[in-house]
Amino acid sequence: MNSAISSVSDFLKIIEAITPKHSEVFYRGQGDSSYGISSSYHRLAKSNGIINDSRFGSQLLADDLFKNFKKNYVLFPDLNLVKNYEMNDIDIQVAAQHFKLSTRLIDLTKSPLIALYFATEKSMGRKVTLDELTDSSVFMFYHSQYGKTIEVTSSENFQKSIDVEKKKLLEICEYLYKT
Repeated sequence: MNSAISSVSDFLKIIEAITPKHSEVFYRGQGDSSYGISSSYHRLAKSNGIINDSRFGSQLLADDLFKNFKKNYVLFPDLNLVKNYEMNDIDIQVAAQHFKLSTRLIDLTKSPLIALYFATEKSMGRKVTLDELTDSSVFMFYHSQYGKTIEVTSSENFQKSIDVEKKKLLEICEYLYKT
């Protein structure tokens, strides 16, 4: 649904009208609707021609950027909100995004107002020229009876599932290499 919205009230009326009842809904706000739904790393790699050259090279670059961040990132344990919680790679990637590192993560929120903020934050408080004007977007994700369910998990469980899949892929690669 594409609609011109001129106020927060208009936005909330549209959200209320199209939100399915009894569904968990997630939102994503973007300042430029032409991006579609892609990570900041994907947009960076695509704009620099890295994705078109070699998908494998793109993954290596993303891994190198993250490893560099992780090695140099200073985590102050006393500032950690959850005491005795050791951050996993997913948590560290979330932190990296907030330090403006392009990552492969895509942020979602349960609040349509937070999504609206991210869709409009770059133009807030300043005049935007016609050259800078882009259509912002707020994307809505929810379970429908025809689609797949949206699963919510902790970063710890998500990291464990990634590790399991990596192990399976390594075993397959080792088997193929031997044969």
